[in-house]
Amino acid sequence: MHNLTPKDPTLPTSAIKTPMRIIDFKMKRLFAVEFLNDDSTGNKRGEEKEVKEPILPQTIRINYSIASHKNKILIYGGINDKNQVLNSMETFEAAIYKFAAVKFRGDSLPVARQGHAAVVLN
Repeated sequence: MHNLTPKDPTLPTSAIKTPMRIIDFKMKRLFAVEFLNDDSTGNKRGEEKEVKEPILPQTIRINYSIASHKNKILIYGGINDKNQVLNSMETFEAAIYKFAAVKFRGDSLPVARQGHAAVVLN
């Protein structure tokens, strides 16, 4: 992941953002994934109304941890643009190039942290 940035309201929706790069080791090539500075990809599944679903990250992050599981990449913690340590998590689904927020069960939130490591168990 590189330059994790959300939608920028000061830029037009047609502006190109590249919040990530993908390396294909077999091809020995680095690909830049391009997103429009837009909020959505269309309707949420199962919704009757035109509900837009975000595809860009929710916030700017640096010093976050990252782990992969199946076709998802989990991004946790870090520091945002206001120098606040984050306790939120997002996933990036590699098959459809989409970021999504992770909702935690119950009222227990994880501790905010930055500059740490993560692994997926089980």
